[in-house]
Amino acid sequence: MHDLVYDIPGRVIVGTDSVARIAAETAEYGTRCVLLTESVVRETGAVDRVVTQLERTGKHVIVFDELDGSSDSSQINHALGLARAGRCEFVIGLGGMRVLSAARVVASFSGQAGTVREAMAIGAAARPVAYLEVPASCRNHLMFKDYCVVTGSSGREPWVVKLPPNLMKLAIFDAKLAAGLSAKSYTAVLIDTILAGVEGMLSTRSNAFSDTLLVNAIAVLAECVHQVLAAPDDVRPRSRAAEASFMCALGLATSMQGAGGAIAYAANSYFDIPKSWVGTVLLPYVLDYFDSVRPEKSRRIAQALAGADREHDEAIDRKNNAAAVVSRRLLAKTGLPARLRELDLSLDDLSRVADAAADFETLGFLPIPVGGHELYDILKQAW
Repeated sequence: MHDLVYDIPGRVIVGTDSVARIAAETAEYGTRCVLLTESVVRETGAVDRVVTQLERTGKHVIVFDELDGSSDSSQINHALGLARAGRCEFVIGLGGMRVLSAARVVASFSGQAGTVREAMAIGAAARPVAYLEVPASCRNHLMFKDYCVVTGSSGREPWVVKLPPNLMKLAIFDAKLAAGLSAKSYTAVLIDTILAGVEGMLSTRSNAFSDTLLVNAIAVLAECVHQVLAAPDDVRPRSRAAEASFMCALGLATSMQGAGGAIAYAANSYFDIPKSWVGTVLLPYVLDYFDSVRPEKSRRIAQALAGADREHDEAIDRKNNAAAVVSRRLLAKTGLPARLRELDLSLDDLSRVADAAADFETLGFLPIPVGGHELYDILKQAW
């Protein structure tokens, strides 16, 4: 059994309009800042709001908003250059998971020379600066991990970048930042987070502490999917989902994502397909694949996904692949893609994704051995 070592870096604030506290919360980190974001977030007004608050307290903010769904290490190198030239003292990431990963890399390596690839080769950050995180989609599965995933600029392969310990000093979950996402896009984010929680429970690194957090996060997120679809403009389910996403990140701090996460990162890197859409498609197929391996976990996951509906389905505990069945019911209500072919992936693409995903170290903590061939089988089922 693995030792349970729990070390949360920094301070976490979860609440509606909590981004209004960012100026006060950053007072101790200096006056020179680089803020990494993306154009879609800037259009919501969130970036201007944050910059205005910071500048009112005497901070100088360099905004780098050239990140988007196809960004790779070349854009990160550009941001690194700005951070070094501006002698930044802290970095803020405001956006989706791709932006947050890029910002983590900039905070890690802005104190030393070289590109991202060159810094990775050295293996340790020499003089990292403080990193502050504001997830615009109110989730980051890797928030409390010592690595992130970015896309290489040459072959667009996924790079797993090792980060210095205790890099993150502050994280703010503000549900109103996700208000710009459509109900369909936001439910994809929620289901992708459910997948992360599911894989955390199935991992051999899971423990009683992580399972408690993750199973409760899954239950709340599944309920929020229904609520967001029923009332897209209601901020309350998005606030609850932000809390559940934080719980999921906490649970994953001592556990690991698995095959689905690795596949989603690889597909996102190679083909610019939103990670949340890939994760949404994969959820029932991951549950199918591991149902017989961790049956007791699968039953708990099925119960969490079913929520109140379980009262009307007394046979859920006795069904084979009950968790996968319930997840398919949930997906059917969203209208989201149910097959990878609907995301314009071809069968030839699947092999490339499987090979890249097989290199992720997280696969070493799956309950059964899984390599490229097994990943390809999962992908073919999902295609």
